[in-house]
Amino acid sequence: MADKLLIYIFESTSYIIHFLPNIVRDWIGWLIGFVVFRCNRRIRSNTTENFSVVLGLPVTDPRVRKTAFNSVVEFFRQSLFLFSFYRRGTDDVVRSVEWVPRETPYYIRRSVDRGRGVILVTAHYGSWDSGGAAAANIATTHVVQEVFNSSAVNEITSRLRLSKGMLTIPMTNVKRLMRVLRDGGVVAVLADRPVPGKGINVKFFGSTTSIPAGTARLCYQLNVPIVAGVITRHKNGRSFVLAGKPIEPNTELAMNEEVSRIAQAMMLDIEAGIRSCPHEWYMFRRMWPDR
Repeated sequence: MADKLLIYIFESTSYIIHFLPNIVRDWIGWLIGFVVFRCNRRIRSNTTENFSVVLGLPVTDPRVRKTAFNSVVEFFRQSLFLFSFYRRGTDDVVRSVEWVPRETPYYIRRSVDRGRGVILVTAHYGSWDSGGAAAANIATTHVVQEVFNSSAVNEITSRLRLSKGMLTIPMTNVKRLMRVLRDGGVVAVLADRPVPGKGINVKFFGSTTSIPAGTARLCYQLNVPIVAGVITRHKNGRSFVLAGKPIEPNTELAMNEEVSRIAQAMMLDIEAGIRSCPHEWYMFRRMWPDR
């Protein structure tokens, strides 16, 4: 009953938020972000620690705290944007997204046409679902989705993506993920999940952290390329996919060595994107917990 109520609230609220002027949505997002940053000590501490590394400044530097605050605000602005995103037409969303470089969508299309899958890798940054909608306009795109404890939240996130042509795969369903890639499909995944002591070590903003090795391992084992980057959202409503060069696996090298190289390469592309506009990175966990 509670799940049905939550889904009903989402459906109803999305109509209201969709018709709010952008300036009103942004103000509401700022207000929620302000309250959360002031009242939630864990989020305030974690974001401040993270942006100290990103900016290369002490945690006490006012610029670090300002960027951390702006990140929390931008997260809630983006959350409200998703309600409107759900109600917008798919063509309208796709027209609002621009690929940088422009050759990237053609590369994805050519790869799929040849029966070779592609892994799109991004971060908790900007308007990543707008990028997913743009990718789904090129080829059938499956988004790897985190499984939440609430079935209502899982249903809402699935509806959001399905409304713009994206299919979803639970993060736990590795067999289906591999099948999609073997069949020449496109898979989109978020890579910036810190997993201390469980994943693969990479340098990220000059400091070592550990991320899941699965994406880089799939790239190697299935011999499919990775395109990594971020999707930044501008105030004028447009989004830009800032993509790095395709990362091709070298299957002639030993797996552990090549998986490490692939993981490092994709995180460097994500790092370059985050540097372009740091406050659009929404990481409320400590990205470098051992630092």
